[in-house]
Amino acid sequence: MEDKHDKVIFSRISWDAEYYASKMMGNGFDISDSEAYFDDDKGETKKRRKSMYGTQSPLYGNTFDSERDYMQSHQCDCGRFYGATFTGQLCPECNTEVSQKYPNLNKIGWISTHGNKIITPYWYYHIAGLIGKDNMVDLCRLEKKVDKNGNVKIITPENYVPRHQYHGIGPSGFYDNFEEVLRFFANQRKQKFDAILGLIKYKNMIFASHIPLYHPVMRPSSETADVLYYNPIDRDINPMVKIAISLENKDMNELARNMALNSIHTKLLRLWDTNFSIIEKKEGTMKTTIVGGNINYISRNVIVPDASLRCNEVDVSYITMLVFADFQIMKMIMDIQSVPLSKAYSRWSMAFVKFDNFIYDIMNMIIKDDPYILLNRNPTLHFYSMNLCHIRKIKTDMYDTTLSVNLSILPGLNADFDGDQLNITYLFDKNIKKMFLNFDPLNSMIVDKSTGKLNPYFAVQKQQLLAINGFLKY
Repeated sequence: MEDKHDKVIFSRISWDAEYYASKMMGNGFDISDSEAYFDDDKGETKKRRKSMYGTQSPLYGNTFDSERDYMQSHQCDCGRFYGATFTGQLCPECNTEVSQKYPNLNKIGWISTHGNKIITPYWYYHIAGLIGKDNMVDLCRLEKKVDKNGNVKIITPENYVPRHQYHGIGPSGFYDNFEEVLRFFANQRKQKFDAILGLIKYKNMIFASHIPLYHPVMRPSSETADVLYYNPIDRDINPMVKIAISLENKDMNELARNMALNSIHTKLLRLWDTNFSIIEKKEGTMKTTIVGGNINYISRNVIVPDASLRCNEVDVSYITMLVFADFQIMKMIMDIQSVPLSKAYSRWSMAFVKFDNFIYDIMNMIIKDDPYILLNRNPTLHFYSMNLCHIRKIKTDMYDTTLSVNLSILPGLNADFDGDQLNITYLFDKNIKKMFLNFDPLNSMIVDKSTGKLNPYFAVQKQQLLAINGFLKY
């Protein structure tokens, strides 16, 4: 990036440049078949096969998304011949060797608009942020259509007042008049004059005639003998491919061509939004699959105060430590009592039902190695939202599942003792602990780095002063 203050850390790329680069490296291929699957009549039985150059092309490698895919782990490129029996043989149709095929995540298909330009989604939303969302919608919306008799009709709503003189020119018109349109809006929005005119040099990145189609592993479909299930993403991709293929017809009139491009552009923006809706928010893949779900060494506990604790110390519950140190506890049971894993696991499991003094002693042996925990409370707004603390002791009351903390860490966590819960990550590995040393409240936070004085977050708080004042009166 040229601007060091820009928050985007990825390089801006040209889809067209990436298309030619991937073709040169052998990782790219053209999506030229409008059907993802076809019925293969060759051979004794009729079988459904993936189209060689369709959206589910076997060139991507085996995706293991159908009943036959495990049998077809050895196949040629076109998928006509498969099975370990044919390993090393050349396919008479595609002339490639039958070999074991794994998903090739570097493989990428490309949908070509045959020289016709569309606006790439990132730049569409970037430009919309500069000239205004409504202006961008008006600019890219095609306001004409052809009826069944071949007559051109204006489809602008009645009583509609255009926001600017370029309304309804569509993506193709925007490409043809790119610099002129940008200069118009730059003069309209003086506060963003330089940013808008700065887009002129990115024209080759903003517009493209090739659309990347990523691996089917990331848009899985499922196939059985009777049912073919398409991912919702493919419901926009497949029609887009058919429309793009129609653009190859050089005899297509200009209005029909612009309508086709407008349709592709609309579907591409919807596809962009669908991709982000899949990965973002609490229901997205990032939260539910990568960050969320069942993860080892993670817990949530209600916090309670303990004035005897230092700011980087905590007391954890018996149950929490059972969960955190499960493997360590079982390994030590096996070593101490010379029992197999099954016996150690059984004893560890029963410790959740009845307090086990032997296991409690083992847990105390574990914390002598000074394992740390990382405290966090969502949302993580600033530096003080995480605290590295070591375990002072383990509570003996197995029904007390709270986490005891020092009062001074509460302001930074924006927490109090009305039932707030903290996220706890158990750092049993010393190398992991080193990564978070800067979050130790005692060594890194209690002294304000800018003033060298006591950090206000760790000073006596208003409610504490009121409590002390009230206590002294009695």
